[in-house]
Amino acid sequence: MNRISVLPLTMAASFLASATLAQEEHKMDHQGHQMEMTDKCTLPMGEGVINALDVKSAKLNLTHKPIKALAWDEMTMDFAVEKIVDLAAFYEGESVHFMLKPANDGAWSIAMMCSLEIEDGAHMACMKAMSDEQMRIVAKADESCAVAASDAGAHHGHH
Repeated sequence: MNRISVLPLTMAASFLASATLAQEEHKMDHQGHQMEMTDKCTLPMGEGVINALDVKSAKLNLTHKPIKALAWDEMTMDFAVEKIVDLAAFYEGESVHFMLKPANDGAWSIAMMCSLEIEDGAHMACMKAMSDEQMRIVAKADESCAVAASDAGAHHGHH
């Protein structure tokens, strides 16, 4: 008669429960605390895929690649979206670049977003606008960044 050992199943269940708890705690850390960045004159940028959009509430859910500036692993998160972003121009399943900024509640919101699924010229124009907006935001938040804003170049290195 074959006997199934319960120990491997118990160990697997315990591991999965621990991993899920760690992931939830990790997620809460990102939503509840602003991470200190090494360069105060830049805002973190990421790349991800939109899972859900709520245009009325200006919110979205996306799965993003790791964001080194915040020491975030790849994960799926909900974000508030700033008014400057026209969510109606995006769709579920779309790949995007996005820029985060600290929100009033201590979380992060999406300050700008560019589709990766548009022609290169339009994408580069969007990324330049994102770079300009980044410099405007950080210069407004910190006077020492205002000088950097006048020297800002084009945004490179994504794809």
